Amino acid sequence: MIFINMNNNQYTNKKELIKEILILTCKQCGKQQSYSNKYSYRRAMGIGSDQTQKNKGLCGKCSRKAKRNWTNITQEYRDECSLRGHNRAYKTSFDTLMEFNTWYNDNVKGKSKYKTYRRSVENRSKKNLKLYNPEEYNKWFNNKWDGIDMNKLTIDHDKEIWECYSDNWTISQASHISNLVVMTMKENIEKHMNKNLSGS
Repeated sequence: MIFINMNNNQYTNKKELIKEILILTCKQCGKQQSYSNKYSYRRAMGIGSDQTQKNKGLCGKCSRKAKRNWTNITQEYRDECSLRGHNRAYKTSFDTLMEFNTWYNDNVKGKSKYKTYRRSVENRSKKNLKLYNPEEYNKWFNNKWDGIDMNKLTIDHDKEIWECYSDNWTISQASHISNLVVMTMKENIEKHMNKNLSGS
């Protein structure tokens, strides 16, 4: 829609007029806040058909600080909000919060715990090898695997780290000197392949 400015006979677009009035002066702090569309502005002012705004006439900052009445919020509603946020964040589509929590513990939290456990075992294993078998440690340190040469050395574990984790071994048990073996990366891979073939 086009309006005519009678003062200078120029045409004015309706959107330009709306932009001029989409400024809210906060009734609490007095600061001004502009809005990009009429709906947001009217909602903040608490006018029109949408009466969901609880802190009418306040800017965003003051509205966030305002005390809210949570006494009428049910646990079911809280769970629905949590589930909606989790599904959005993890790109899942669970119907209940219990389903999501089960999936999260198995696929996110569980993996994160294992990564932390594995990293701790590997670090402690190096320290224990250096402390209790310095000769083997120096042998490994001076010729450790560089990601290319399969004949270079790595610190392996007789009982694999993932097995220790599954059997609830402590980090101290998994990294004990009696569980450590220095071998080439080629030997390490062959060991894993043989285990997989034997099903152990």
